[in-house]
Amino acid sequence: MTDQMCYNMPAEVRIAQGCFVFSQQNKSQINSFALVGRQPCIILRGRKSCHLASAPVGGVDSVGLFVYKGYSTMSVSKKTRFEVFKRDKFICQYCGKSAPEVVLEVDHIHPVSKGGDDDMLNLVTSCFDCNRGKRDKLLSDDTAIKRRKQQLDELQERREQLEMLMEWHRSLVDLDAEIIEELSAFWDELVPCYHLNERGLESLRKWLKRFNVNEILEAMRISTDQYLKYDDRSDDPAKPTHDSVEKAWSYVPKICANKRRCKDKPYLPDLYYARGILRNRLSYVNEWQSIQLMEGALLAGMSTDAIQDVAKQVTSWTQFKQAMEGWANGQEAV
Repeated sequence: MTDQMCYNMPAEVRIAQGCFVFSQQNKSQINSFALVGRQPCIILRGRKSCHLASAPVGGVDSVGLFVYKGYSTMSVSKKTRFEVFKRDKFICQYCGKSAPEVVLEVDHIHPVSKGGDDDMLNLVTSCFDCNRGKRDKLLSDDTAIKRRKQQLDELQERREQLEMLMEWHRSLVDLDAEIIEELSAFWDELVPCYHLNERGLESLRKWLKRFNVNEILEAMRISTDQYLKYDDRSDDPAKPTHDSVEKAWSYVPKICANKRRCKDKPYLPDLYYARGILRNRLSYVNEWQSIQLMEGALLAGMSTDAIQDVAKQVTSWTQFKQAMEGWANGQEAV
């Protein structure tokens, strides 16, 4: 084979186990064995050309290059090397050093020169120094093999745990569906002649992300007791009015939120009761502002009983507002 023939070889020449070639002057590695098709040959690439080594292993060829016996890991594909590195967590399985502290290679547990193949079970992550120290000798013990077996067992355990985790999440999805169904059925019992549509079911799903089941159930009961109204003149007196049903439904999440706030502010139920008195007696009540005004009066020293008494006495929202602001400013007047 001529220099020109070597120079024209295709780029996909596979590097195989064989020789490492070093410069006679600085001993730096120049190249290694190549395999063209099925025929092995030693190819030395210079800066501008490449040629066959003219010296046997251990000798010096005509261009001053040493030819050393050795084995290259480049026959293993990049994909396989990555899978081996990933499996071994990028740690040398001989000395325990890891990248980037050392340069990692893929080593054959059973050397290729002695019949080993590129099967994953025969490949192990090794650093450059450990791989060169081992060379083509068989391992003197089965440490690496046992480690491979342990890693495979761990991998199988992780796979089984993942399957159990996925099964658990599927059961949670099924449980959420059952909870939605039970909440919907409970609402149907509280509100005769009405059934939740898909929009209502979607609201339940959103509420379940914020509140627990007991909070929603209690809020449903409180809301229907407080807001459902009936029309005795209708064909079905036992059927609540549509507007009252819509209102009761809209107040369910509000009641849930208020219940949680009451844990931090135990006086709120009494203030809500006073607001209910105002709502029943007056033609107009600013519900949000009424709570703020009553809290201000309460912090100024007014008792909840006194606030409720004022709510029973006033004849307009303006009068109640002035009374609460008076208390907050230190004036006891209705």
